[in-house]
Amino acid sequence: MGILYVFYILALRQTFISGLTHFGTVFDNEECPNIGRTNTQLLQSELLYSEILTVGHNIPDKCMSYVADFGDDASMFIKCSVSNARPFRFCENCYCHYVKASNVYERLVKDDFCNNQLLIADKVQIIHTINRSMDRIWQDADCDKCFAYLREDNGTVHSALTSETREFLDLYRNFTTCINETELSANQTVCDTCRPYYRKMNEKFDNLLNDRKDPEHVCMDIVDMMNYTRITWGEELNCTISHKNLGAIWAAVVVLGLTPIGFYASFAVYGAKRTRSPMRQKRLQSLAYGSLESPRAETVNEDESPGNHVSNHVTAS
Repeated sequence: MGILYVFYILALRQTFISGLTHFGTVFDNEECPNIGRTNTQLLQSELLYSEILTVGHNIPDKCMSYVADFGDDASMFIKCSVSNARPFRFCENCYCHYVKASNVYERLVKDDFCNNQLLIADKVQIIHTINRSMDRIWQDADCDKCFAYLREDNGTVHSALTSETREFLDLYRNFTTCINETELSANQTVCDTCRPYYRKMNEKFDNLLNDRKDPEHVCMDIVDMMNYTRITWGEELNCTISHKNLGAIWAAVVVLGLTPIGFYASFAVYGAKRTRSPMRQKRLQSLAYGSLESPRAETVNEDESPGNHVSNHVTAS
């Protein structure tokens, strides 16, 4: 009986190990679901899973069309955002997908029935979370500062840049053209030729940045253009410091360095020396009452008899 029990335990142990190994193998080789698979068993399991999920929900086709449209526009928005992250041209290239996705979400919110079925039916609220993330990216980039208006008519998005944005883009285009054309010329330097365009770009950007209506909020596309223009101008072309002005800079440094030395030297020579005359103060003001050097102590020392001390004090009175 004991031997049979031992064999039974060993058989259970081997079965458990085999099952555990099989589970690990399946987990390691598991892949993401692929719609293009031809595995009949997998397709049947997917259909069964879909049937189980849809039982009892009864979501109308109208609501599901919101889901499909929002999914397409949101996925295009995310793909466009990643593609235009560097160099940052997100606002000018991804506005169409953002407008379409936002309009679909707005129509979904206004539809009370679909809103209850799709947006507030669960805790995660995937559609709402994705839309909020899209809004945050758009707002953090200050993309509204690039456009005078954005609107969608019958699936077509219409847009117009602000006059400030167009002016800056023209300056950027002129500067870029100057850089590209001057590099091909052997008789001209980029710094001297393109400095006027660079200064105009800087002035325009500073005006946008210090706008009284909304300071420090500039379309991120413009900010990125200006940042990389400054990097190119200063680090790659080394045009930040003008070598012609080094003499004036060194002269100013020498003058500032010699100013303290000249000041102290002139003060030592021409400054009026103030001589102090000693002042004799009264002994009663400088010595403490009752000390050995006070007048009262001297009176006591001259005549230690109490009677004489009193009589002298009275006479003094």
